[in-house]
Amino acid sequence: MSPRASIVVPAHDEEAVIARCLDALHADAEPGEWEVVVTANGCTDRTVEIARAHPLAPVVIDRPEPGKPGALNAADAVATTFPRIYLDADIEVDSATLRGVVATLEEPGVLAAAPRLNPVTTGCSPLVRSYYRIWRDLPVLQHGYVGSGIFALSHEGHARIAPFPAIVAEDDYVRRSFRADERRTSPGSFDVRVARTVRSLVHRGVRTRAGNRRLAQDVPTLATQPDDSTLRYVVRRARSPRDLPHALVFLGVTVAVRVLAERKLRRGDERWERDESTRAPAGRPTTSA
Repeated sequence: MSPRASIVVPAHDEEAVIARCLDALHADAEPGEWEVVVTANGCTDRTVEIARAHPLAPVVIDRPEPGKPGALNAADAVATTFPRIYLDADIEVDSATLRGVVATLEEPGVLAAAPRLNPVTTGCSPLVRSYYRIWRDLPVLQHGYVGSGIFALSHEGHARIAPFPAIVAEDDYVRRSFRADERRTSPGSFDVRVARTVRSLVHRGVRTRAGNRRLAQDVPTLATQPDDSTLRYVVRRARSPRDLPHALVFLGVTVAVRVLAERKLRRGDERWERDESTRAPAGRPTTSA
């Protein structure tokens, strides 16, 4: 059978997670259903070895240069099928969900799609779990949100944004490249193992916010108007005595992220701060923040 879609998996030193990503794809896939391209970039671990030995039999590109945009473009150069699904190596999504993505992209006018994100908080501190009690229902996530680890593009959508520019915030670049009516949330969900401690959560948020701010500066045509729906939503949740503690945690983390991201930008700090807590085996829920 011809592949239903091409799946691109960029990977930089992902030996701890690449197998579980490919396992999830392989578990319920039909033979030849997906064309999978793993682009290892600047790896110094066993990512390439593990990917090449996997029964899913992905095409594996071993690039000595690190950098996600270059990895995405290298995979695009060898991938043969549309739609094109881009999947971070630490994401777990099954084939049934990806079939829903493909079907959604067949709808008239839909150029980009992704399933709903399911934050996995197993092993996380109580404060992190509290933060996600609020985060998972934010208005911005409810309709046509693409990114945060996975996005899929039709042939027309891909032509609009490819090749990927040399930016950090590729998820936000894709999301801002399409109007709300051109993006769709497809059926199903995918799992994201979130940061286990507040410290790691803030570091991840700083990286994301700083990258998005740089994107708005480097590509001003993609800049969006301020949206106060998140604040209004959090204020509404805070009116409930049951939700007030969670809303306060969410606001505290959000303020910390914004302050630290501004400091990072002022310093010209270009370091990529990856959260390693999600790449360690999950044990008992931690009691530390």
